[in-house]
Amino acid sequence: MIKAWRTIERDHSNAELHFLGDGPLRERVQEMARGSQTIRFHGNSPDVHLWLGAADCFLMPSRWEGLPIAAVEALGAGIPAIFSDIAPLRELERQGVVYVVPGSSDSLAAAIRGFLNQPIPPSNAQEIVLFRERF
Repeated sequence: MIKAWRTIERDHSNAELHFLGDGPLRERVQEMARGSQTIRFHGNSPDVHLWLGAADCFLMPSRWEGLPIAAVEALGAGIPAIFSDIAPLRELERQGVVYVVPGSSDSLAAAIRGFLNQPIPPSNAQEIVLFRERF
């Protein structure tokens, strides 16, 4: 995600990439982001619902997932999303989701660039209700 973002951030300096959560790769990822004025790390947050309410798009470029809870929460909030094309995320398919090649920063960068140039509108209330009932 960082590699993909770094290829587009100069052309989209008004966009920001926010990371919530923590994990064993945080220091490595922060090092990759060093010098960027558009990438922010927030660690664990009890206010995820506020972040979801403020987000324009949710990114999950996973190579593997079990039950993708964060993706379910984002789609349940009606946020457009960019996901890796892997089975657990494909199960969440709905309007407003773009799938990219797993592990391909070029594919992810193209999808992000596409979203920034022509944003996907949030889901309407009926789509959100149907998705929530399904999951």
